[in-house]
Amino acid sequence: MFGVLLFGNCSKKDDTFIRLAVVEMPDNVNDVWGYVDVNTDKEYAIVGYGGFNPPGVDNSGVVIVDVTNPREPEIVANVNTVAGFDVKVWQNYLYTIDGSSSSMNDGSILDISDPANPVLAGKFRTGHNMFIQDGYMYLQTGSQPTRIYNLNNKPTDPFLVWSGGVDGHDSMVFNDRLYAFGASGDTDIFDVSNPESPLLLGAVSDPNIRFHHSGWVTEDQKYLFICDELADLPPKPAPFDFTIWNISDIDNPTQVSGYADVSATVHNLYVVGDFAYVAYYNAGLRIFDINDPANPRLVEEFDTSSQSGPGFSGAFGVYPFSPSGNIFVSDESTGLHIFSFTKLAGSNPVAP
Repeated sequence: MFGVLLFGNCSKKDDTFIRLAVVEMPDNVNDVWGYVDVNTDKEYAIVGYGGFNPPGVDNSGVVIVDVTNPREPEIVANVNTVAGFDVKVWQNYLYTIDGSSSSMNDGSILDISDPANPVLAGKFRTGHNMFIQDGYMYLQTGSQPTRIYNLNNKPTDPFLVWSGGVDGHDSMVFNDRLYAFGASGDTDIFDVSNPESPLLLGAVSDPNIRFHHSGWVTEDQKYLFICDELADLPPKPAPFDFTIWNISDIDNPTQVSGYADVSATVHNLYVVGDFAYVAYYNAGLRIFDINDPANPRLVEEFDTSSQSGPGFSGAFGVYPFSPSGNIFVSDESTGLHIFSFTKLAGSNPVAP
C-alpha cells in the first residue's frame, strides 16, 4: 500500500548502524537519489518506480520524501507522469529516464524548487543510466556510445556536446575523470577536464568480469571498484561480485582484491571515505570497510528483502551522500529504507 509508514529502531549488529524508518512505495521501485532544498535546508529522498515503463504509464514515476526528520519521513509528492528507472538531480532540477537501451522515448526534467509541487520543465532523449557532475550529464544507453550533455546554459534543455566511447552501461565522474562501465566490454577511463572533448586515458579489462555494470572510485582516485551484476550466472560463477583495482598507474591497472557471495547478486556500489555502500539485491544493504582496499571487510548489513538467493529483486539503489549522514536504500518490493550509520555521520560526504 502506497504511503504507509513503518518505523523501526532495528540494529543489525550494533548501535552504530540503525534502521530508522521504512516508507512503503508503489510497485517496482528502482533507484534512489538525494536532494537538499537550499532555501530551507530540508533533506529529501527521491525514489523512482515502474521498472522500464516509459513516461505516462500509471505505474511509473517518482516519489519525493521529506527525510529531514528521518524517524518520521513524509511523502510530499508522487509524480506518475514521468519515467522512474534512474533519477538524478542538478541544482533544483530532477532528471528521470526509463532505463531503455534503444528507445526514442523522452526523459523528463522536473523543477523541484518546491519539492511538494514538482513542475514538468523539459524533456530529453532517454537512456539506461545517467550521472551528473558540474553541470554535465553523462548518459549511458547500453546499446549506443556515451552521450554528454551540457546543462549549464539551460538545465531544462540539455545540449549534446559529445558522443563516443563504448556502448556503456553506467558511469561516474570524479575530479575530471570519467569512469565508463562498458557492460560486456571494458571500463574506460577518460580525462573530462573539458567534457566536450574527452581524452581516453586507459581501461580496465578482465576476462573474469562478465559484465562491467557499475562502480565507484576512492576519494584519492587510487582504487576503482567494478560491480559484475552477472557474476552468478551458470554454469559457473565468476570469481568475484565486485573487484577492486589499483589504478595509480593508469596504463597498468592491477587487481588487488574482490568480494564474492554466490548466494546473492551485486548491483550498485558507492564509496564515501573508508566505506563502500552496496545495494546487494536480495541480500539488502551491505557496508564494507575499505581502509585497506586489498582486504575489504563486511562490517554491517541489513536484509531489506523478503526474498533470498541470486537474482534481480531486493535492494536496487543506495544513496550515502546526504549531509546528515543518513543512508537511503530503495528496495524493489519493500520501499524506501532509511538508516543511520554513526561512522558516516559527520564525515561531510561530497554528493555528486
